This record gives sequence, structure tokens and C-alpha cells, in this order.
Amino acid sequence: MVGNYLLSAIIGYAIGCFSSAYFLSKMVKKGDIRKYGSGNAGTTNMIRAYGLGIGLVTLLLDALKGILALVIGYLIGGEVCGLIGGLFAVIGHILPFYLGFKGGKGIATTLGIIIAVNPLVGFLLFILGLVIALVTQYVSLSSLTVVLLFPIICLFLYPTRAFLLFVALVLAGLAIYTHRENIKRLKNGTENKTNLIAKLKK
Repeated sequence: MVGNYLLSAIIGYAIGCFSSAYFLSKMVKKGDIRKYGSGNAGTTNMIRAYGLGIGLVTLLLDALKGILALVIGYLIGGEVCGLIGGLFAVIGHILPFYLGFKGGKGIATTLGIIIAVNPLVGFLLFILGLVIALVTQYVSLSSLTVVLLFPIICLFLYPTRAFLLFVALVLAGLAIYTHRENIKRLKNGTENKTNLIAKLKK
């Protein structure tokens, strides 16, 4: 069983290490997303640097990483292995070894895990996050809201699935850590805004 856990973690991390933002910026835009905006290799910075279209492709690919890692882990050894695979996909996204352990913030990949666990909950949280981002123009706020709500939802929907709740809490902790500077700016009223409606019009 320990071998299955380890295998799921390794595969999940390897999948997570595929930086959609980095490779799309290199192949499509002939640039390096890490040299633009916040320097973050994630969806929000891709939207700011290159536009909504390629940003949404980044979001989709990163979400698929979470789904794929969870499904492969599940096939290896059931729910626990699936959740381990998904969790390590997020870690790989945040800390890809070939980019000097500097990747994205893991929100899209976490969304993929939520979708894999419960598609309806994932869809509803995505819509909620989108509404918050459109109304407030703070993508960081919408991202944090989505991930922080997940363990609360798990507590009510799956009170007996302790490991799922544990993973949801770890994912929430990772989101808080990767957004620590955003949280400071939100408190100070200096957080960068992203006008998605304006990006859509362009």
C-alpha cells in the first residue's frame, strides 16, 4: 500500500510539473511568462500578459492536471491514492523542479481536483469564483474563496471521509501560503485588479 501511495505521489508531482503557462508562453507567444507582470506562471498572469483567450487555455490545461493526477491515483489504489496524486499535482504546479521550483499558485489544478471529486460542486465553485472576479476585479480574492470553501463543503457533504477533508484543508493551506502577498495587498487595498470584462471585449 505504501508503494501505491508513493507511486501516486510521484506521478501526481510529475503531472503537476508540466507548467501550462510556461510552455504556452514559449510556444505560442515566443516569450517567458515569468518575465512579465507578477512573474507568476499561472492563469492570472497569462491573462494580464497575453489576453483572456490564452489565459483560459492555461486554466483548462492546469485544471486537467488535477483531474488526471487524481484519476490515475485512483486507478492505482483507490480514493486515498487518487487524493494523494491530486495533492502532489498541485505541489508540482507550485514547485516544478525544472523551473527552479517557481511555478504557479495551484488554484486551477486545485479546481481540477474539486471537479474530479464532485463535478457539480466544482462547477458551482467555478461560477462563484467567476462572479467574484467579475464584480470585484480581484482574481486572488475569487481564487481564495473557491479553495477555502472546499473543506467546508467537504465537512458537510462527506463528514466520514476524513482523508478527503484533510487534503482539502492542505489545499486551502497551500492557497493561503501562495497568496500570502496578495492577502497583504487585499488588506491594504493595494491589490492589483484584473478587468476580465475589458479583456473579453479585446
